[in-house]
Amino acid sequence: MKYHEASFKASHNSYDRDEPLDEQLKFLPGNPAKGGCRALEFDIWRHSGAKERLFTVHHDYAFEGYPLAYYLGQLLAFHLNEPDHDPILITIDIKSYSGSFLTFPDEIDGYIRRFFNKDLVFAPKELFKIPTISLCENVIRFGWPDIKTMRGK
Repeated sequence: MKYHEASFKASHNSYDRDEPLDEQLKFLPGNPAKGGCRALEFDIWRHSGAKERLFTVHHDYAFEGYPLAYYLGQLLAFHLNEPDHDPILITIDIKSYSGSFLTFPDEIDGYIRRFFNKDLVFAPKELFKIPTISLCENVIRFGWPDIKTMRGK
């Protein structure tokens, strides 16, 4: 099955739930209603100029949450314990407006690469079969890869 043909469970505000991330992700065959998420969501706030706390995770500005690194570390731990896991979609909801829109992609990519090498992250460039057409056109024409080829990402 191709990734775009699959339906899967997701959690919203994954950082603000009763279950830690690994419990949200762990599939329990005997209790499929619990866990088994294949998508997580983090609300991030950008703090330009900060190094360790460049991105924090929380819903509103009044509360200063944990650094995004805290949650990426949990994801890496899950991956190291279950390296052949199904692909996990991470949605990042950007809540702040600080910093330049031009530098954000490099900042977030660099931050994520501190935890996950490029072999563990499925990048949009991997969807390009024909480099002269847009990403959307490539996906419309060719779809996503098979889930089995995206395992561990």
